[in-house]
Amino acid sequence: MGGQRGVVDLVPLLGQADEDAAPVVLARRARDQAVLLEPGDRPGQGALAEVDVAGELGHAVLAAVGVDHPVEGLELAEPDAVPVLERLLERTAHRGVPVEQLAPLGDQGARDDGGLRHARILASRQILCKRIICACIECVCMEAFCPMSSTSLTPPASAGAVRWSRRTWGLLMTLCVVLFLDGLDVSMVGVALPSIGAELDLSTSSLQWLISGYVLGYGGLLLVGGRTADLLGRRRVFLVALAVFAVASLLGGLVSSGPLLIATRFIKGLAAAFTAPTGLSIITTNFAEGPARNKALSIYTVFGAGGYSSGLLFGGLMTGLGWRWTFLLPVPIALLALVAAYFLVPRDEAAEEGGHDLLGALTSGAAMLLLVYTVVSAPEVGWSSARTILSFAGVAALFAAFVTIERRIAHPLIRLGILRKATLVRASIAIVAVGGSYFSWQFIVTLFLQDGLRWSPLELALALLPIGLMVTASAIFSDKLVDRFGTGPIIAVTMSVMAVGYVLFALRLDTAPSYVGMLLPALLLIGIGWVGFPAINIQATSGIEDDEQGLAAGVLQTSMQVGAAIVLAVTTAIIASGAGEATSPAALLDGYRPGLAFAAAVSAVGALVAIGGLVLERRSRTRDASVPASEAEPALVDAA
Repeated sequence: MGGQRGVVDLVPLLGQADEDAAPVVLARRARDQAVLLEPGDRPGQGALAEVDVAGELGHAVLAAVGVDHPVEGLELAEPDAVPVLERLLERTAHRGVPVEQLAPLGDQGARDDGGLRHARILASRQILCKRIICACIECVCMEAFCPMSSTSLTPPASAGAVRWSRRTWGLLMTLCVVLFLDGLDVSMVGVALPSIGAELDLSTSSLQWLISGYVLGYGGLLLVGGRTADLLGRRRVFLVALAVFAVASLLGGLVSSGPLLIATRFIKGLAAAFTAPTGLSIITTNFAEGPARNKALSIYTVFGAGGYSSGLLFGGLMTGLGWRWTFLLPVPIALLALVAAYFLVPRDEAAEEGGHDLLGALTSGAAMLLLVYTVVSAPEVGWSSARTILSFAGVAALFAAFVTIERRIAHPLIRLGILRKATLVRASIAIVAVGGSYFSWQFIVTLFLQDGLRWSPLELALALLPIGLMVTASAIFSDKLVDRFGTGPIIAVTMSVMAVGYVLFALRLDTAPSYVGMLLPALLLIGIGWVGFPAINIQATSGIEDDEQGLAAGVLQTSMQVGAAIVLAVTTAIIASGAGEATSPAALLDGYRPGLAFAAAVSAVGALVAIGGLVLERRSRTRDASVPASEAEPALVDAA
């Protein structure tokens, strides 16, 4: 259940209270990242608690009330994953209970069980709780507590601890392995590009298709993938897509022609278009918003970074044995993950309401595919050619048709209102800047160091390894950074540092670069930029309803893939016109340097947008804080 933020006009009562219970209501106006609570029988006496998100430890259940979603009941999805944590609430002497996993249950009616007589209850989905815990303030604050019959709940070692069951850890690790594969595959193929081009006689523009073909399938169907997961069930979609990914990896290691190899990359992109948003939505729907979800997403991102780091190293090693091993290595890992996912990913039902927006899926998918294809092929056929112009016109027509369909259909593929959510928009812009600038930079560096300076694949892999290693190490603490500083400041700072790294690299690169004096400092600065990646994911999915988590994840990933394809295509056009037929290191560097400058500019624009969003957010928060308390006027709902 997502926390409600901003102005709250409806002030519902939490719980059907008896005489012995103090009703709790929401204040009319909430802070930007908090809701204010106060005892209903003592209005104006100050906040009982200030809760950042619905998953906040201690009194999270009190915050889970919104304009359109009054709380009628809550359940603990996994009682053994909810340790008892004694924590003093602000301005009270009550002790709170952490509620890490929340899900709607509904009104079960009044019940007298051991003296707990309130109508709104907490109950276990697995019927492990033999008694009832009501959601009134007295019971939530542990004045009455019933132990679970099949699990012993003990206080955690630290006040901020988040504990999960073995099955929950297994689920998270399975999803992490799949993301690990994505990072592994991308970085291994990137290192192997020069070797693939030499054996299959592929030009620089053709080599680009090994990356862009993947992006074409990935970015073209991400929105469809996310919505399909919401409608057909996340487990089913995840398993099928992962199986397709494994088969495509196997075929990629067996083919012997450039077009067929590109086709397998396209199929893998299609599979990833379903596994990526589905995996992220499985996390966001199984881990409550707040510390639990932040920790899960941070671990998830660590594995993505670890996959990228490992891919650099294994890419160098495997390419030394033969580039085909870079395609074959993911196969056994994918098969093991498939078996684990079959047993660990929870079964879920298709959406109770809504249907399959076939026309919306076709028009959006076709528009994305045509857009990415047009941008990628434009450098070869010409940006001003009739083919490119007609293709862009077709993209515009398809997008217009898609918007018209979504506005008129009863159950749209995309609720267009979600695109007006400021946090999702800012996160999408940030991820375009991060992904687009980095993929373009890596493409140029790989070609220059191997073809121009004659570095071996292993030397290149080891040279770039600090980026992945630093991201992996830093991302371990990203959940704590987000909890302390919020997503906005982290994204703004890390993207600014990343832009500085690109500028430093573009200005100082020469034909005999010193690794310690020139390359390493720039690599470390660029690596810091990726530390903000988990914050981008958290910002994008924050406050999104469970039935639209897959959609939000799809929007975010689509932004990254389509944005990366566009930036990479422009970068390729820049270096192709500059480098031409150059063969000497100096001539190649002169042709590649404008592309490096373009990647730095993209990163800088993203940093400026992040900083601007942070400034606007703080100004809005200041205005809200200056509103007189008399304007809040909390209205009480009659307990009767």
